[in-house]
Amino acid sequence: MCLISKWRVHLAAILYVDDADVIHIDMDADESIEDTHYALQASVSNWENLLIASRGALKPVKCFYHLISVNWKADGSWKYTENELKEELDIMV
Repeated sequence: MCLISKWRVHLAAILYVDDADVIHIDMDADESIEDTHYALQASVSNWENLLIASRGALKPVKCFYHLISVNWKADGSWKYTENELKEELDIMV
């Protein structure tokens, strides 16, 4: 929750690329994990292309991300989905 505005959100993804934090979230969409992955990859690719245009580059060893989702149980409890084990959800840099 934001301290001043009291705005509450459920965070979808945080991207760490070359000493920067990018919070990637679309509060107006009810996205599947595949939709979120696609949008996150597009964001990384666009950022990388902008850096290349200015003679910069991403440093893959300094880039990582967390794509977070949960599985809900019938009793209302939840468990993190092991997205890091799903090769199809890798982000390419």
